Amino acid sequence: MTGASRDHNRISGRLYVRLSQHLQGTRCEPFQSEIKVKIKRGNDVRFYYPDVQVACEKEADRYYNEHPCLIVEVLSDSTQRIDRTEKLMAYQTIECLQEYVLLSQDSPYLDVYRQRTAWQRDSFYEKQSVTLESIDLTLVAEALYS
Repeated sequence: MTGASRDHNRISGRLYVRLSQHLQGTRCEPFQSEIKVKIKRGNDVRFYYPDVQVACEKEADRYYNEHPCLIVEVLSDSTQRIDRTEKLMAYQTIECLQEYVLLSQDSPYLDVYRQRTAWQRDSFYEKQSVTLESIDLTLVAEALYS
């Protein structure tokens, strides 16, 4: 998405910093929105630009990942329908993806979809802790908003 709001940028930036600090010294690496995710189903190939993603496997291409374990989108009025439908369905086809996280840009609220729960949604608010199981990181929801 081009032209993201300041809040959108702050939230995704704070998350990226937390992930980068947490993953230092591991084989996992966080990426920001300039790196694409490639999804191939038969002859259908699509690319998406998630706000933040984490890949723990060696990737073959310099410009996109095919094996992320975690994908995060910060919702906006103009993107949330696609993030909650098209991208959710597309990302579920990535075999190694363990979690898909949707962050509100307006308030401390996030949804986590996990492969291990058949992509059922878990929601977290303000002072609630959420564990990103794919990378073993526990956060308090509101910490990304201040």
